[in-house]
Amino acid sequence: MTESKTNILITGAASGIGLCFLEHFRRQANTWTIAVDRMEIPISRTLDDSWMSVHADLTDEISLRNVMREIGDIPIHLVIHSAGIRGLMPPVSEVNDVPSRETWQAITTSKLVETFNINTAATFSLLKMLMGRLIWAGTNDVWMADENGHPTARCPWVFAPKVVIMTSRMGSVSYNSVGGAYAYRASKAALNAIVKSFSIDMPEILFALVHPGRVETGLVEFKEERAMGAEESVGDMLKLIERLELKDSGRFMDRFGEDIGW
Repeated sequence: MTESKTNILITGAASGIGLCFLEHFRRQANTWTIAVDRMEIPISRTLDDSWMSVHADLTDEISLRNVMREIGDIPIHLVIHSAGIRGLMPPVSEVNDVPSRETWQAITTSKLVETFNINTAATFSLLKMLMGRLIWAGTNDVWMADENGHPTARCPWVFAPKVVIMTSRMGSVSYNSVGGAYAYRASKAALNAIVKSFSIDMPEILFALVHPGRVETGLVEFKEERAMGAEESVGDMLKLIERLELKDSGRFMDRFGEDIGW
């Protein structure tokens, strides 16, 4: 865990998309990965010093401060934030009848607030606490040089730190043509607004809002129709993350890099 390595922080790392990202990055050379989740990470760390596990409730400020204390004073070069919930009420009839569990009749105010706390407010708190480490990661000077190797000009933000937020197409107001999903849609729309503001206020950091597709992640208790495995989605997103540049900051896109309307 040194400044010379690429330091990566992944939330929701105990399952689904977050776990797939962890499996990938812990096998990469010269990287240090911090896996954050409220559940135990189902990977053995025996003889593996490429990553660390941090138990945390992202909705609790004290727990978040403990995360910062555990990871120590290091720059963070990449954040992949995949923690979140769907915000479903308990099944009324069939467990796989998702629409009936998120209608305006079914959703309660407390469920709405809970979903906002996890999907939206917790993201804001996490990014706020990580901001200093992200800025640190982007402060290394990179210089253009002439043919003799003499420095000619400083190139700021060539290696801009990246913050990749798992959001959803369901957070798009313009995409909503079927209604329902009150807690999930609203929390993701608010999340998108928050991250967009970060991208404007912190131009030296790349913020990307990415819809991973319909993925079998455990947000619901069964495999949804046409849901892909997390490995397929993460494979596509890894290609996207690699080619993202600072000019892409603030975009809302799918896993292939195609823009999604707000």
